Amino acid sequence: IFVDNKNIWHETYKAPILDEAGKLLGTVGFAQDISAKKRADEAILLRNAALAGLIRGEPLVGVFELIVLSVEAEHPDWQCAILLASEDGKHLTCAAAPRLPDEYAAAIDGMVAAEGSGSCGTAAALRRPVVVENVFEHPHWVSYRYLAELGGFTASWADPILGPKGELLGVFAVYSKTPSPPDDEDLALMTQASQLTGLVIDHQRSNRKLGKSLETFRGIFENVNEALVVLGKNKTFLDINKEAQRIAGYDRATMIGLHYADFGVPGLNDREAIDRAIEASFAGDPQTIEFWIKSSRGRIFPAEVRLYPGTYFGQQVAIASVFDITERKTMERELKLLARTDVLTGMSNRREFYDIAEKEIARHRRFDTPLSVMLLDIDHFKAVNDQFGHAAGDEVLRQLGMICKSVLRETDLAARVGGEEFAVLMPQTGVESAVEVAERLRSSLAYTSVKTADGIEVRFTVSIGVSQLDTREPTIDTLLQRCDKALYQAKSEGRNCVRWAAAAPENAPIRSS
Repeated sequence: IFVDNKNIWHETYKAPILDEAGKLLGTVGFAQDISAKKRADEAILLRNAALAGLIRGEPLVGVFELIVLSVEAEHPDWQCAILLASEDGKHLTCAAAPRLPDEYAAAIDGMVAAEGSGSCGTAAALRRPVVVENVFEHPHWVSYRYLAELGGFTASWADPILGPKGELLGVFAVYSKTPSPPDDEDLALMTQASQLTGLVIDHQRSNRKLGKSLETFRGIFENVNEALVVLGKNKTFLDINKEAQRIAGYDRATMIGLHYADFGVPGLNDREAIDRAIEASFAGDPQTIEFWIKSSRGRIFPAEVRLYPGTYFGQQVAIASVFDITERKTMERELKLLARTDVLTGMSNRREFYDIAEKEIARHRRFDTPLSVMLLDIDHFKAVNDQFGHAAGDEVLRQLGMICKSVLRETDLAARVGGEEFAVLMPQTGVESAVEVAERLRSSLAYTSVKTADGIEVRFTVSIGVSQLDTREPTIDTLLQRCDKALYQAKSEGRNCVRWAAAAPENAPIRSS
């Protein structure tokens, strides 16, 4: 969504609410603001892309732009720039300013590194961060206010990019439309960006052929806060960074030279599909796959692996970025469970019952095995609610669900299909055996009770209708209708009893258990 000129991301989880007839009444769910996470994820991807660009030997201008964009991804209202210092440290040249006007970049080219020369020139001269909350009121900007109007900003902050010996390499600049100082997190992000840029510049200056310098590569490789792996053509590990070592639980020396499959979980990974994805990435086509990992501590977890083509000291490789997606998978499972479970009783809901019933009917037709269903209804449930309150009624429903789980067989499926109406699917069960199970369940419920908040004991009974599927019946609804007739007969004959109906003929009598 778009609020106050900003993109806001929400993550929403929903499940359907159905009435007793299965009609959709609405949905229930929850939502959370994940804007910060989305921006952070985008920033990580851009920093990883910068790393991949370095590994592939791409021009540093593109790498600098990715560093700038990674910062702007976390703060969409910022405009950033990287300025490089001349060899003598007296002038600044614009190296990357992807969201600033071209005219602005051209105007600051050759800026003097001197105190009073805007925020960047002053930061370069003083070798320390400079914060200007309002450029239109600050003396350092008297000669450069037209640049602020050109760039459309009011605040300007600059952090000098220093080499390992304190030499000036450049300046990382942040511009904001809002006249305000940076907070501690803003300063930390700006410093992190200038340090990363400084690392790139320093290595570039010390060795123009970055891809041939192991020391240079390791400095960049380990600076990324992401699990990264370099795979060779034989799909073995050529290199891994510290975060990848942390996730796997093995040190670098142990993992180098091993095949990726050595860290997978047999039976959970599709080796052929994964191999095809790795080969495609070697060919220049980035891929995203899921891979189940077993760590050194025995933890098994799912990971999303993004594969990118690259070069590593002259050889073609695949660069793998690994994300632990355990939390995402857990939320997906919970959502699926919520969509198929009755929240009050914890039993299957009407949707789940119908889905499984249709599968069991198909199995019945294929293998000619019996299939029975019981339909049960709580006797005088409205009176329970009226006399003891809905909290007591809810407790009765929950108690019924627990008794069903304890009495029914593992092969049976019990579901709440209406307010006080429940259905039980009994695969490979003839009507005689189904009636025996129904009678056992009815008897167990007749001897149970619940207590209200005031300590009052509430007893309840159920009436049950049972029938067996006929081969000629096309759907579960026909069988449920016959069970409903038997249930009605049980109600009319005094309740707290089991009645069953024969499959054929249509007007066959309802029988007692």
